[in-house]
Order: sequence, then structure tokens, then C-alpha cells
Amino acid sequence: MSSVERLCSKDEVPPGSMKYFKVRGREIVLANVEGSFYALQNWCTHEQGDLSAGTLKGSTLKCPEHGAEFDVRSGKVLLGPDGEDPSTIDQDTKFETTVIGNDVCVTL
Repeated sequence: MSSVERLCSKDEVPPGSMKYFKVRGREIVLANVEGSFYALQNWCTHEQGDLSAGTLKGSTLKCPEHGAEFDVRSGKVLLGPDGEDPSTIDQDTKFETTVIGNDVCVTL
């Protein structure tokens, strides 16, 4: 059964930034892309790199470990580790986000 969980207020994650959350045992990285919020599983599907320590450029999140790139809007792999083909690793898990008033929420 899914539930909606509050992560933070909108101003805690300004446009172009990310923040790590642990909610109900799930580790999530929340990204703000031009005022829209997206949530992914925090750990890279390659070798479990900490995506919240990566870099966000537009909607592309780059893993700090081996450079795999993910589209935060979908979890789709854009570039595999060390520049490999994207098909070499799995897509990241995306969570639905909702803004309720000033709160950013995620559905788990």
C-alpha cells in the first residue's frame, strides 16, 4: 500500500540543487529542476554510488563514483559508468512527487 510522505518545504531545495532524505527505510535524492521536483532512489544502479553527492546539471544527475548519468525526471540512464553505453546498467527507481501547499511530498 502506497502512502504520501512529506520530505521538506519547497525553499529547502532551491532550483538547481538536490537534497538527501531517508523516509520509511527508503533513501531518496530530491532534485529541483527549474522549480519542478523529482525524486530518485539515492544509490546508483552501477556500484551504489551516493547520488546525492553527485552533480546536477539541468535534469541530468551525474554519479560521483564512475560518472553514470541519469535523467532525474524519469530515472532513465543517459550515460553508463566510465562513458559506457547506457544499457550497461539499470534505470534508477523514480518516485512520484507532489507539492501540497509549500510542502514537497513523495509517494512510497
